[in-house]
Parts: sequence; structure tokens; C-alpha cells
Amino acid sequence: MKKSVDIRAKASSANSALFRVLVSSIGCLLMTSFLINVLYHSRLPSPQSDLSQLISRESSYVQHLNKTLWSGTNKAQQVEKRNKKGQILHHSITAIKQEDLRGVGDDATIPKRESDQANRDMGQARQGREELLAILKDAGVEDIDVASVLKLPLWSEVQALYGDGPVVYGLDTCEDFRANIPREDASIGTAGLFNTGTNPFNMYLEGNCIMPENEHDHHGGMRWQVPWGKHMLASRKWNNTAGHDHKVNKSNVLPVVLIRDPYSWMQSMCKHPYATSWSKNVSRHCPNLVPTPEDRAEFSELGTNESIPVRINYPNKPADYPSLAHFWSDWYQQYLQAEYPRLLIRFEDLIFHQKSLLSIVCACAGAIPKQDTFSYVVDAGKWGSAHKG
Repeated sequence: MKKSVDIRAKASSANSALFRVLVSSIGCLLMTSFLINVLYHSRLPSPQSDLSQLISRESSYVQHLNKTLWSGTNKAQQVEKRNKKGQILHHSITAIKQEDLRGVGDDATIPKRESDQANRDMGQARQGREELLAILKDAGVEDIDVASVLKLPLWSEVQALYGDGPVVYGLDTCEDFRANIPREDASIGTAGLFNTGTNPFNMYLEGNCIMPENEHDHHGGMRWQVPWGKHMLASRKWNNTAGHDHKVNKSNVLPVVLIRDPYSWMQSMCKHPYATSWSKNVSRHCPNLVPTPEDRAEFSELGTNESIPVRINYPNKPADYPSLAHFWSDWYQQYLQAEYPRLLIRFEDLIFHQKSLLSIVCACAGAIPKQDTFSYVVDAGKWGSAHKG
């Protein structure tokens, strides 16, 4: 766990996932109006109601755990994932240098910093970024040069986009889950669309939390995915079973659903569509929700459609939607309207508020810390057959 890994000898695209997300998140600031429109379209409830639930219904419980979770004086650890052969799939990182981030933060959508950046000293570079640097330091990344620091957003920009702390929807169902699900079989299962951080979140869960009385799961009640498939529609919960989960009682699994802002999610889908297919020309423009004249000329199958249809090639039965935005909206709407205990959490809080978020999620399900020190996920989060089921 504590072994230093020199990331300069590795491909930068795989070795600085946390840092890259911190940088690229600022691109979303330019798309706030688009985000608001899509959120309105999906009729998401106001997160304020859930913050009040956290303050009122579960205040003493969660606040107590927040004071004691991972309170050990030992240095935080990083998750190091290995396969069955013992090969490292997920490395720890202790240093970040300019050459490791070549191309990161240079996108036209990311605000340009002052032209004399290279001449700044570390003290100047740190100003306004102290909170983000504290996250990296706590995670074990202590060797970072000025050029890399300057690629980080200002904390005020992060706050303007995502607020001051985690937003969790569904806290009013926690008491029901803890009171009515047998503790020896209670578990947490990860769910979310493609490209929403489901793998890193599961690694955070498995590395930090445990259901103390669970007798049936090999990972202390921290399931890699919900037994109906982490990317599957919630409406198919009872009709679809993933992998080797045919004997799992689905009612005893608390789904924790990751949601990512639709603009950055669509950008990721353009690069990595996984089981999703639609008529697109990434070199010209993507995401393409409404067909342009060029789209109609290139893709005759669009016909007179007012939007560009999307198909999700789920096992056994595909799902079709009028557009990528419709898919995002309906997928989350199904979990929002579910009548069983579940939590919806933001992917971005997994980047900026790891400890607080994990404290709330684990407390909700009745889980306890796995150890005194908190374990961070810093390297790339994709590993294994991540998108089956």
C-alpha cells in the first residue's frame, strides 16, 4: 500500500485520474445553463430537501460518525487493486509532474490562466487551491510541481459549480433499510450509468467500509454492483440478474446510484460509448442530440426524426430512447421514483468530498469503518469486466 510508484515511467493517461477530473471539471462551468435545462427536463427534486433531512432526521447519527470515521493518526492509504494472479491493476501514486499531465487542462473549454504562470513560485500557485492540494496530500500525493498545481481549478470555482459539500438524495430511506433488512444479509450495491465512476466508488466502499454482521458476502457487504446489474434500468430490477447473483436477495441490497452532470457525462460517452450506439461522427461534433443537415446527409436512417435516437444494447433486451439526453433523464428518473430504499450520489462528490460522502453512505446502510485510516482511489478507475450485467 505504501510502496512509492514513480508515475513518470507510466502512461500519464492512466496514472492521474483524480488530478485529471479536478482539472477537467472546470470545463463544466461554461455549460451551467445547459446543465440547468437538462436537470429541469428530468424533473430532479431539489437537493435542498435532502440536506435538510441530513440535518434533521439523521443529524446526530451522521455527525457523530463524521467525527470518528477514519480518525486514526496514521497516514492515509491508497487502494492498490490486484487481479487473481496478483498482477497490479490499480497503482498508488505519490508524485505528479508536468510531463505526466501533458495535454491535460489545455482544452479550449477550460479557462486559460495568466500568461506568466511558469514564473510563479509555489506559494503563489497554491493560493486559492489549498483545499484541493490538501485532498491530494491526504491521499499521499506530496510531490507535485508548480506547473501541475496551476492546472488545478480554484476552490471557489469548484464551490460555484458543486457547492460546499456532498448532496445525497434518498436519506429518508436509510432508517427503513437499517430497521427492516436482516443485518446478516444487508449489503451495499453500486449502480450508475456508464462513465459515472462506479468502479472507483466500489473501490472506495470496499477499501473503507464493512457491514459488521454480514455473513454472506466475501467483501464485507460491499458489493461490486447491484445484483440486477449496475448499468441496468431500475425498472428491470426483478427481471434481470447479473453474473453469479442468482441466489442474492435483491431486497437486501441498498443501491447507491452515481449521477454525473449530463454535459461531462455526454462528453465521456462520445469517447467511450460502451453498450450504447447512435448515429454520430465524433470528429465533427458530439454529443449530437438534434440532427444537423450534415447528420441527415451522412446518416440516412435518421429520416425525419427531430432528435438522434439511441439504443442501449442490454443483455436479453435492448432499450431505445429518442436521444442521449432522454436516456440520461429516464434512467435516473426510474431510481428517483423507486419505492425501495436507495441513495443517489454525485460523481463529483467522490472527487471533492470523499470522506464526507463515504461517511454518509456507510452510516445510512449501517456499515462501519474497515480501519482507522481512510483509503483513497487515485489511479485510473477502470479495471476488470466493468460493464457486464
